[in-house]
Formats: sequence, structure tokens, C-alpha cells
Amino acid sequence: MGSTETSKLSTNSMISDFKSDFLWNGVARPSRYEVRMSGPAGGLDGYPDAFDGDAWFHADSVVLPSRECVTIPEQWHGPTFTIPIGEKYPSSVVISFLVDDYWSQRQWFESWMDQVSMTDAMGSSKINKWMMSIDVLDGTTNPDGGDASSGTFKFDYVYPSSIMPIQLASAARNDYVRQVVSFEYRDYYFTAV
Repeated sequence: MGSTETSKLSTNSMISDFKSDFLWNGVARPSRYEVRMSGPAGGLDGYPDAFDGDAWFHADSVVLPSRECVTIPEQWHGPTFTIPIGEKYPSSVVISFLVDDYWSQRQWFESWMDQVSMTDAMGSSKINKWMMSIDVLDGTTNPDGGDASSGTFKFDYVYPSSIMPIQLASAARNDYVRQVVSFEYRDYYFTAV
């Protein structure tokens, strides 16, 4: 008859390890972030001074992109082995924004998208100024009263590639309108604080 050996660590030890590892340093929370963008300069029709190049809209949700290595197979001897030769960003940044009563968010993204065209590609003097940053916030507060950032995703050469459809429905009386926008970019960097 076989016997089973129990873990040599007590439950109290595992709980204290968890507390010292995660609770002392804090656990990243998916609901703590801020999105800032610099897009089309010159404001919008009807809002000449508002959103003049920079915007801050409340982002209801953010999907951060993935990152992959570009590889080639090496098979000169032995089993095939893949060698990394570069990197690629195969996915978009997808952000859902709350829409105000004046539909300012939709108007701003429509105006920004109007400035992006096939003839105005990556070499344009406009697009190289368009940036976006997503600050991930920790649970503390800065001395000035604002939330403290624990890291920042910075995206260069950003532009809206898709303004998703919005469904309006009479049954959605207790809901609010969200505008989902997909962004393309040349590259991004993550910097931890």
C-alpha cells in the first residue's frame, strides 16, 4: 500500500509568502489606467479650442497589444530550430471610450481619421507627431492628489485605423454609449516606474 507525502510547507507559510510577495508590493489592477493621446491639431468644428492636438477621454476599457519575435528556421544540422531575427507588433490597441451627450469623442476620432489617408502614410510630417500613452496606475496617491503611475506604455506613429459601429437600442435605457476605436502604431515601449 502506497503512502502520499504531504507538502513540507505549512499553510501559514504559503499564506505569509503570498502576502509578502504580492500584498507588500501590490497587485496590478486592470481597472487602474489613464489614456492620453496627441492627434489632429487645429481643434474640431464647433470646438476650436477644445481637443487642440491633445485629448483625454475616459476610456471604459483598453486592450493592450501583443508582441512577437520574427523567426526563421535553422535546419543545417540537427532538428529544426527557430532563430529570432526581429520583432513585430501583430495586434492593434483597442479602446472603448464613453461618449458624452455631444458625441465629442466620435467627432474627434472622425476628424482624426479624416487626416489619415493612403497618400499620407508613415512618411508624413503629421503622423510622426501622433502619440498615445497608457499609464497603468498603482494603488497609491501622489502628493499632488493624483494617482501614482507604476508604468507607461508609449505608442509612436499612432492613428485610428477603425471606428467600430455603435448599436443604439431602445431597450438599453440604463446603459451608456461606448465608442470602440482600433489604433495602429509603428512601435511601442513599456517603461516601469
